[in-house]
Amino acid sequence: MSLKIEDFQTPLFDTQKVVERKVDGKIAFEGVTFTDNFIKVGFTYYLNDGILSIVNTENQKLFFGKISSVEDFEKAIKKAGKKAYALRKKKV
Repeated sequence: MSLKIEDFQTPLFDTQKVVERKVDGKIAFEGVTFTDNFIKVGFTYYLNDGILSIVNTENQKLFFGKISSVEDFEKAIKKAGKKAYALRKKKV
C-alpha cells in the first residue's frame, strides 16, 4: 500500500510544498519539509515501490529506504535530521 500526498503534508509549515510528478519515469511525490531541528530537507517518495529519498539543501543523501506508513516517514525524517546535524557539525 502506498502513501497518499496528504500523508506528507504538515500544515504548520507555510513553506512546505508536496507535489505529484514523474521522476525517472515513475510517479512520485516530491516535497520540502523540516526535521525536528528545523533543518530544511527535500524528499522524493516513489509510489510504485515505497522508496523514500531525503536530501539536504546541498543535495547530500540523508536517508534512502523503503517506507510503508506515516510513522515510517516520521522515523526517516528523524534519521535524516540526525545525519544532517552530524554533517553540519563535521563542517565546523
